[in-house]
Amino acid sequence: MNDYKDLYFEQKIKPNHLLIGNGFSISVWDKFSYNSLYENVEYEMDDIDRKLFKSFNTSNFEHIMEHLLNAIKINKKFNIDTTQLQDSYERIKSSLISSIISVHPDYENLYLQTNVKQNYCFRVFTDSVFTTNYDLIPYWLINELLSKQRRNVTDFFTRRPKGYLYFNPNKNLDGLKLFYLHGALHFYINHLGDVVKVENRHDYLIQSVVESIKKDRAPLYVSEGSYEGKLRQIENNHYLSFCYDSLKEIDGDLTIFGLDLSTDNDKHIIEAINASGIENIAYGIFDKSRQESIKESINDKFRDKTILFFNSGTFYDNVMHINSDIVLNT
Repeated sequence: MNDYKDLYFEQKIKPNHLLIGNGFSISVWDKFSYNSLYENVEYEMDDIDRKLFKSFNTSNFEHIMEHLLNAIKINKKFNIDTTQLQDSYERIKSSLISSIISVHPDYENLYLQTNVKQNYCFRVFTDSVFTTNYDLIPYWLINELLSKQRRNVTDFFTRRPKGYLYFNPNKNLDGLKLFYLHGALHFYINHLGDVVKVENRHDYLIQSVVESIKKDRAPLYVSEGSYEGKLRQIENNHYLSFCYDSLKEIDGDLTIFGLDLSTDNDKHIIEAINASGIENIAYGIFDKSRQESIKESINDKFRDKTILFFNSGTFYDNVMHINSDIVLNT
């Protein structure tokens, strides 16, 4: 199987766009191998709280917390006791915080810092990075680029004129563009309906995220299992739909790393790529023992695109090599 640098130096793939999934985060921090924040704490929750998630057929904390808050408001209007609802809300909020803290490191972790600083992926790609992850690793990688003044980067959040970091779409911005297709832990929706980015008011952002949740600001993230559930949530939020529509509108070449693209869970991503102007796709394969079946599956999903495959296991070393070449030739 080809290495990614072979595709790059032989000019078979251009580093225009990068699409990353959970495999990307796991390679930086292996505790991200959980399936969802809910599954991480499901059996530690009260039975009545678990039943709420099951009754609404969701694993999304944001949805359940929103339903509970609405129920509390309605009951108060009719002078109905809300104690049990409020208790459930507080327990579920605590479970969300516990799950985040248990799986998500602070940037003070030296092993994590080293992995982030040595990750050259965002330095190589020229146009956009799309992620289906909702962790903070893309945020840290973007900050690395900004702190060293290596690139112009935007995530479409601005402070002006509202005085806080809110989503303000502008597709004409220069530089590398970051799109969180499934939201992020450090995003929430405020009382005005704005998608807001949590500001780092502590030494480390994850602490600020926890403080934000304690103030009843549930994170904006997509955790539904099926692609239909994910797509419904995306279509009901202006930030998420902006990111999804942006994926449909790209052209050139796309590199995919750490994303299985299963028909059950990721069909909406497959459909967006097929609707785009992408011509060539470089798809990373980690499990070499299954490479033939994986190649067949990916080729079947993108019949109108040219598909190239590369070894995911050497991807990070390869992009470091490519970055060195770019630096030497600029």
